[in-house]
Amino acid sequence: MGTLSREDSAMRDVKRPKWWMLDALVVLMVALFALEHHQHLSVGWHHLALLLIALAIFGLAAFWARIYRGALLEDDWMNEAATDQRRRRISRDGRYKVSTAIRFK
Repeated sequence: MGTLSREDSAMRDVKRPKWWMLDALVVLMVALFALEHHQHLSVGWHHLALLLIALAIFGLAAFWARIYRGALLEDDWMNEAATDQRRRRISRDGRYKVSTAIRFK
């Protein structure tokens, strides 16, 4: 009862995404844009600073996604498996029909 299967131990070893890091990136981006706005630079330098800030934030977000790619894929897989399991459970019951079609009025 107290032993773990290989799947259980593998599940524990997967890194969980640290979502606070993305929140910190948003705060950092706002702070950098506010700081840049108060600098006395020419128009060209302002545009360059804005571009560099945007590229840096985008790069850091992409780096975060790359680090936690496995955990994000696992979360997606687990959500998909749970959805499929609910669909099967509902479809076995004769009263409900499972429909994946989207209806627009």
